[in-house]
Amino acid sequence: MKNLSEINMIRAFACLSVVYNHVITNFDKFTANDFSETAAFTVLRYLFLFATPVFILISITLLSRNYPEKLPERFLWKRLKFIFVPYVLIGLFTAYIASVNSEESGFREIAWKIVALGDWHGFFILVIFQFYLLFWLFNKLLRKIKPWMPLLVTFVISFGHLYAMEHVLAYQEFIYTEYPLWYRTNILAWLFYFVAGFYIGVHYERLVAFLVNKWWLLLVVAAGSFAWVYHNVVTVGYTDVASDRYDMFLYTLSVFFLLVVLFRKMTFRMPLLEIVSSFSFFIYLSHLLFMVGLGRITQVFQDSFLLYSLTLLLFVTGISVGIGILLYTNRVTRLVTGKNAWMDRLMRPVVSESK
Repeated sequence: MKNLSEINMIRAFACLSVVYNHVITNFDKFTANDFSETAAFTVLRYLFLFATPVFILISITLLSRNYPEKLPERFLWKRLKFIFVPYVLIGLFTAYIASVNSEESGFREIAWKIVALGDWHGFFILVIFQFYLLFWLFNKLLRKIKPWMPLLVTFVISFGHLYAMEHVLAYQEFIYTEYPLWYRTNILAWLFYFVAGFYIGVHYERLVAFLVNKWWLLLVVAAGSFAWVYHNVVTVGYTDVASDRYDMFLYTLSVFFLLVVLFRKMTFRMPLLEIVSSFSFFIYLSHLLFMVGLGRITQVFQDSFLLYSLTLLLFVTGISVGIGILLYTNRVTRLVTGKNAWMDRLMRPVVSESK
C-alpha cells in the first residue's frame, strides 16, 4: 500500500479509541467517581465515537483504491478465512462467557444473537461484508458518474434512516420487528460511509494533496461538527452513545481527514502504533473479554479518571496484543486472530547466504 502508511496509523488510533470508549463506559458503570457527572466527562463520552465509522470507512477506501477494475480471485475466500472466521470464533467465546453469567439465556440463544444477528460490538464485520457486496455490484458504475450525486443521495438515505430511528416511533418499531439482523447492521445507516469511502479511495492522493496544508480548516470543521453532537446530547436529549448517530457523518469525515493529514506530516516512525494496527482487528473483537476483569485491578485508581482510564487502556490493549501474539504462533489458533502482516515478518526465518 504505497503512500498509505498513514492509514495504518489511523487504524491503530481508531482501534485505541474504540477501546477507550469502552474504558469510559467501564468507569461510568463500576466507579463512584463524581467526574462521570461533569461536562468534561460528557465530552469524552462522545468525542471518540468516530472510531467505528472510521474503521468501516478505511475498509472501503482501501478497497476502491487497490482494486480499480474488479476484485481479485479468492478475495471473498480470504476475507471469510481471515475476517469472518475470527468473528465467529470470538463471537462464540463471547457468547459462552455471557451464557455462564446469565440466568435467563442459554449458550445457543446468546450465540445466535451474537454471531448470526450481529448483536454485539463486532457487528461492524457484517457491515463490511455488505460493503464487499455493494463494491462488487456498483464499482464500475460509481467510477463513471460524478461523486456529488451518489454522495447526496446516500447522505439523505443514511441521515433519514437514523433520524427516523430516533424520532419516528413507528419506523423504529418497523425496523426492530421486520429487519432480520440486529438493527445496527442495517446497511441504510452506513450507506453514506460506503460511498464517501469509495470516492476517497478513488481520489485519495488528490484529496490529501488538497488538504495537507489545511489541517486548521479540518480542525475547525471537526470542532464545529462535534459541537452539534454535544448540543444534541445536552439540549435535545439525543443521548445514544453509539457510532451510528445521524449527527456523526461530518464529524467522522473531518476527523478522518484530520488524522490523514497529521499522520502524513509525521516524519518519524511510531512502532507502538504499527503493532496496534497489525492487531487492530483482533483487539477490536476481543478487548471486552478482558475489560471487566482488568477493571477490577484498576479500581485502585478510581479517584483519578485520567489514571484509571489510561491504565485500563494500557492493560486491555497490552493483554489483547500479548494473547494475539501467542495465538498467532500456532497455525490452528491463528484462525482466531486473522491475518497479521507484522507477525508474518517477525516470524519469517532469516536466511543468510554463505559466501
